[in-house]
Amino acid sequence: MKKFLLPIALGMLLIGCSAPRAANTSVPAPIPQPNYLTREQAKEIALQYAGSNSSDIYDLEMDFDFNGNRAIYEVEWKEGKKEYEVDIDALTGTVYNFEVDGKDRF
Repeated sequence: MKKFLLPIALGMLLIGCSAPRAANTSVPAPIPQPNYLTREQAKEIALQYAGSNSSDIYDLEMDFDFNGNRAIYEVEWKEGKKEYEVDIDALTGTVYNFEVDGKDRF
């Protein structure tokens, strides 16, 4: 009987069989979420950049999208007979594309 217990005891030592450990109860820190601009902030930046007033525009369209790894707002509207498009970095508010009637003005 001792011949059978010796291999079992050695196996337990090698494997590290011991008393159960307490479960890890610590909660991981939440992943910080980016502070994106609001839609209203993006709209105001776009209109100010183009020199437009909100009372003079129509057919406003806004999309939140990713261009590669950059979060952007694409803001498009019409004013008079012109069509405007402004692309804004959703984190910094930086305008990096500005078009009037499909022509790049940036």
